[in-house]
Amino acid sequence: MIYHLAREYNVVANIRRADVQKEGGWIMMELEGEEADLDGALEWVSTLGIRVDPVDGDVLEG
Repeated sequence: MIYHLAREYNVVANIRRADVQKEGGWIMMELEGEEADLDGALEWVSTLGIRVDPVDGDVLEG
């Protein structure tokens, strides 16, 4: 999914944190790109049934 996201929507995906198990999981990632590309990428992800929760700021800072 992340490969397709980056390739098809011309965005750069930077995985910041993740916990992925066989049953499911979560990935916190930073996406960079043009606003229209980001909008298209997020729309596609939502069609897969993946919940997207935007986070502001640097999640790695204390």
